[in-house]
Amino acid sequence: MNETKDLQFQKDKFGELLNAAKGNRKINEFANIVGVTRVYISQYINGKLNTAPSPELIKRIAENARNNITYNDLMIAAGYISNSDIEVDSNQIKVKNALNSLGIDDLPNELIEMFDDIKFPKTYDTLKEKNLVVVPVLNYIDKDKIIKDKHENVTSYYTFNENMYSEQLLLRMNDNSMINVNIMQGDILVVRKQDYAENGDIIVLVTEDNKTLVRRYNKVNNIIILSPENPDFKPLAYINSTFKSSGIKIIGKAIELRQNIEFVPF
Repeated sequence: MNETKDLQFQKDKFGELLNAAKGNRKINEFANIVGVTRVYISQYINGKLNTAPSPELIKRIAENARNNITYNDLMIAAGYISNSDIEVDSNQIKVKNALNSLGIDDLPNELIEMFDDIKFPKTYDTLKEKNLVVVPVLNYIDKDKIIKDKHENVTSYYTFNENMYSEQLLLRMNDNSMINVNIMQGDILVVRKQDYAENGDIIVLVTEDNKTLVRRYNKVNNIIILSPENPDFKPLAYINSTFKSSGIKIIGKAIELRQNIEFVPF
């Protein structure tokens, strides 16, 4: 850190921030939420303790704070970081805090860098009032887990209607196999999650070797045909009785196309 020798626990300032973070909740209620005793919280609010709480506890306080009290506010008052430390990497800290407040954690730094110059809401309540959620845009889908644990299959995030998203996901098209129906590489498909398809549906599927494909589904007599909309790509064909045992998994049906969109600030 740039100013370690000047950092110290500002107990009165920390107490003010902690009291503001508590909001109109009773001390006992707030203490239970963050996982400590009522007396412990009370002592910090009243400036009775001379040692700052751990960064882990400060993180839990920030996650449950009201009145726009941030993790950085508390960490500065606790003496763990300085304003100059925040200036070094202010955008990444801001993004991580915002995403954490939305329940998105363990995001790789290379994805954090995508969010340069984006303004995030300070609290999840801002989104709830607009009936929106922040939805990850995926560049591929794993058979076993749609969103990987470390979000390595996430390319960006997009605001989406909360009620609609419960049964849908967003997928960024990773090739030009469907260009004849105006689905280009980089476009985003809104996909309704379902494990079946009807003739003519454009579906998202995962192959037996775990590749994500977008294809048009048709069943002709006893043959299931998964067709691209580009002659440079080959169709896949399966006998109906062996389709399920082939290892292919239908993820859902493409119901909407969104072209050239970026993450929408709000």
